[in-house]
Amino acid sequence: MSISATNIITTASTSANTATNNAFVFPTTAGTSGQYLISQGPAQTPIWGSISNPFNQSLNTTNAPTFANVTIGSDVFPTTAGTAGQFLQSQGGGSTPAIWSVPKTNIVQATTTNSCSPTTSNNVSTFNWAAFTGLSVSITPLTTTSNVLVSANLSGCYDNVANVQAYATIYRNSTDLSSGSGLAYFYFSGTTQFQAPIQLYFLDSPATTSAITYSIYCCNVGPTAATFNYNNTFVSITAFEI
Repeated sequence: MSISATNIITTASTSANTATNNAFVFPTTAGTSGQYLISQGPAQTPIWGSISNPFNQSLNTTNAPTFANVTIGSDVFPTTAGTAGQFLQSQGGGSTPAIWSVPKTNIVQATTTNSCSPTTSNNVSTFNWAAFTGLSVSITPLTTTSNVLVSANLSGCYDNVANVQAYATIYRNSTDLSSGSGLAYFYFSGTTQFQAPIQLYFLDSPATTSAITYSIYCCNVGPTAATFNYNNTFVSITAFEI
């Protein structure tokens, strides 16, 4: 057996698998280009084969580990991913995780110069609410925890006879936010012409991210009727998400 600087070469007269180095046994056949010599253990004949690059393998996430909420300082981070455009909003730390939210820049407004003369009812226990045409806004809250501040200016309530009572309220979709008793009240006991401004405010918590509509409804109670927004002056309704 002769030995060169780069290879161990066995001659034909040497028995197969007899060239050893300590407990390592060398094969008598040559490997192909790109193969590696793979040990089979002590005193076992190694083989030529291919070795996969362990750093070029895809990560198996079938059984990926899960983690509880991570706390940094006093803030607890959520375990769910946010959607595009959302930011992490702290809820005060402690055991309450931060939430994914968006800046509140959601404001809608409607204006009109219509007037409203709702149907007169005969007693205060009957509210014949009539929608104020043109005074409604639709808004889609950005988060389910948002509040919506609704503000309405009815300009003036007019009457020229005595003992007139009129009410106004705000509806969310088909729900009267005043529970039936109105958010504003107008009463006139004199006999001369009279106008009075009416302002309505309501802070709502709709708890939804679906589109909702806020509308102004009016009604009269008693034998005579008043007119809201007399002479078609400018009136408006505005919804602010906060």
